[in-house]
Amino acid sequence: MPLYDGRVLVVIVILGSAVNVEPGVCIWYIPRMGQRGEVFSWKVPSVNEGRSYFLNVKENRRGDLYLTIVESKKHGETDFERHQVLVFEEDMAELRKGLDRVFGFMDQQRKPKS
Repeated sequence: MPLYDGRVLVVIVILGSAVNVEPGVCIWYIPRMGQRGEVFSWKVPSVNEGRSYFLNVKENRRGDLYLTIVESKKHGETDFERHQVLVFEEDMAELRKGLDRVFGFMDQQRKPKS
């Protein structure tokens, strides 16, 4: 999965001569990071097509970093239901230790698929 750095990809395909431009493809990256304090973002797709996870590093007005873990689930045809957890910078080391323990336990308990 490629890194999502908040930039918006704009692709314009020029097919004909309706405008005075040669046919081709124009690509621009428009920076968007920094909106709502976003510093870094990573999308984690789910096996379930109706769900995605986002790991977002944000910065508050004082310059403190924090992590948001967002679950986004498709709800109906056009709506999404979002659940979010905030983890502050001072708690990240302990959260990492806890996640390592939980994932280690799950790996030990996982039964081989037959």
